[in-house]
Formats: sequence, structure tokens, C-alpha cells
Amino acid sequence: FSPLEAIERAFARWWIIVFFAGLGGIGGWVYHHFRPPVYEAKAVMVVIIDFSKREYTQYEQDYAFNTVGALISSTKVKDQVISKAQALGVQVGANRFTQGASFESKQSVWEMRVRDADPYVAATLANAWAETAYDALLQAHEHALLAEQLYVQVSAWQACLPTYVTPTPKPNQKPQFSFAWSKDCEHYSMEEIQSNLARLSSDLASEQRQSQGILSILEFSLAEEASVPDKPIIYNQGNLVFAGATIGMVISLWAVNGL
Repeated sequence: FSPLEAIERAFARWWIIVFFAGLGGIGGWVYHHFRPPVYEAKAVMVVIIDFSKREYTQYEQDYAFNTVGALISSTKVKDQVISKAQALGVQVGANRFTQGASFESKQSVWEMRVRDADPYVAATLANAWAETAYDALLQAHEHALLAEQLYVQVSAWQACLPTYVTPTPKPNQKPQFSFAWSKDCEHYSMEEIQSNLARLSSDLASEQRQSQGILSILEFSLAEEASVPDKPIIYNQGNLVFAGATIGMVISLWAVNGL
């Protein structure tokens, strides 16, 4: 067997290769149209960072957007989406929603897409997902704002704790230590300071957990609701046509060299 001779023989009958490759491509296109149609619905949310307070590093911006994505794709949000869809009369399970759901971030624009064989189901799930995620983000953002306020209060009470003051010792004299109190806290007892500090620290930890990592610098808005798609998506049509053409070409090479 000579590969060079096989190639020369094949190119000498190039019309056979073109015919089989074209026939295979048409076969892939026909196969695609015999598959069940898949519809895609898309809802859009806008997430921006408030730069009015200060400038933020790229790491801080990435962290802020990553926490948004983690909350949107969380199991808790998806379970709520399924419950909301079922309340609207759409009977879907977790597997059906998870297999068809995907989201994509384009800078500050977040697109939530749902694919399904039923166009109404796709639109209902996409809207339920966007609304549920939006509500979850707003709730987490409220906790983030409260955590920010509590952090300021905790810092203020921590400043009330006495600090060691080490005066400059005189020659041949041991250093003596004393406590210094903030003048703003002189009318509070140590028990009151520690009690308030413990209570506020506990509240701060609780609010930070409920914020789920969402930062107070973020702002959210629902920019676009999903509409019921009227046409199925061209799902893998190009891949199927290319695969059919490739198979046809292989068959044509075998046929040419077998003649």
C-alpha cells in the first residue's frame, strides 16, 4: 500500500469525494432536523459595583462577581426555582432544570438561560430563576449592609477596651505599666463594654453568614425577562453536518481506492 498513490488516485476522482462528503453533510443536516426541537429562553440581570466609596482592586472586583455567580447557581436557589415553577403549574424535576440551565457573565451582565423541549417551560424556568436569584441577592445584600454597620460599632467598642501604656522608665528604675481608657468610654464599666462587644460581635458573625459573601458595594437590577421562544435553537447542527461530511469523505476514499 502506497499512501502517495492512494492520495493521487483519490484526487484523480475528486468528484466522488465531493459527492460522498456532500451526501454525508446533507445526512447530518437531515438527522438534526429529525431530532426533537430544543428551545432556549434567556433572562438578563445587571450587576454593577458602586465605585463612589473608593477604588477597588481587580481581586476585589473578581471576588464580588464570583460570589454573585456562586449564589445564582447555588442548590438553595435552584430548589426555590423548581418550587416556584411547580406553583405556576410547570411540573419539572431537579434533573430536568439542572440539565437545561446555564448562566454566563459578560462583565456586569449576567444571562440566565434555560433549554427545554417545551418553549413555555423554558421561559417559565428562566424567569423563575432570574426572580429567585434577584430576591436572594437583595436579601444577602441587606445582610451585607447590616454587617458593615455592625463592624463599625464593634470597632468603636473595641476602642473602649483599656490598653497598656508603658511610660519611659527612668535610669535604674523598672518600667511600670498602667491602663489607658478612651475618653468617650469613661462612663461605661468594663462589664458593659464587654457585654456590648460580645453581643455586637455575635450579631456581626450572624449577618456575615447570611450575606453569603455578597458585598455591600454591589447593585442589582433585572434588565430583561425571558419571553417564550418561537423557534428552536440550532443545537449542534454544524457539528452534525461536519461529522456527516467527514464520514462521507472517509467512505469516498475507501470507495475510490477499492475501485
